Amino acid sequence: MKIIFIILVILLPFSINAQTINFKIDGSIENIKGAKFAYLSTLSQQIPISSDKLFMVVSVVDGKFEFNSSFELEGKSIQQASIFFDERGNITKDELALKFKNLIWVSGRDSHLFRIILENMRLRSKDRMEADKTVIVSNGTYTKQFYEYESAVRNKDLKKVVDFIKTYRNSPISLIALQSVLFFSDDDIEKLNVSASNLFNNLSPQIISFTKSGKNILSFTL
Repeated sequence: MKIIFIILVILLPFSINAQTINFKIDGSIENIKGAKFAYLSTLSQQIPISSDKLFMVVSVVDGKFEFNSSFELEGKSIQQASIFFDERGNITKDELALKFKNLIWVSGRDSHLFRIILENMRLRSKDRMEADKTVIVSNGTYTKQFYEYESAVRNKDLKKVVDFIKTYRNSPISLIALQSVLFFSDDDIEKLNVSASNLFNNLSPQIISFTKSGKNILSFTL
C-alpha cells in the first residue's frame, strides 16, 4: 500500500547559514583544436535546477583553464552546472539559455557538456566533443558522488541506489538519490525490504536536521 511521505528539503551540508560557496575549478584539455575557450554556466534545460546567475568564459592557454569565483546558493546546499569548450569566445548567456530552452543542447545527453556540482576540483579532458568523459583528477567530492548515483539509476540497480544512500549518509546527493527510489516498482522495493522513510531516517543527523529546517517541500508517494 502506498503512503505519502513528506520531507522538508533544504540541502545545507555544512551550516544552516552557509549560503555562499567559493570554488576553484582548474583543468587541462589534451586536444585544443576548437577549444580556445572554456565556459562554465549554471543554466540547464532542467528548470528546477537551472540558474542564470553564473556564466563564465575563460581562455584556454596552453591547454589549461581555470574558473575561480563564488556562487550564492539561496537556500540550497549544492548547485549543478555545466562546462563546455568552444572555438568562439563570444557565446552569450542569452544564446546559451535559448539553446537549453529549445532543447538544442541537453545536459546529460550531449557529449560536449560536462555536468558538475559547483565545488573545488581539478579536471582533465581529452577533446571538446567528448567533454562528458572528463576525468576528475582531485577534489570534486559531490560531483563524483553524483555520477556514482546516476550510474546506479541508469542501470536500474535499486540495490546500488540504496547502498549509495546508506554509504553517503552525510551527503546532499543522497537526498537526490532518495527521490529516485520512488521510480522503482513496489516489488523491487519490497524485495530489498526498504522504504524511503527508513532510508531518510538513516541519513546523518546533520542532513536530517537541515531538511527539517527547510523551506521547500517535496512530497514522495511510496
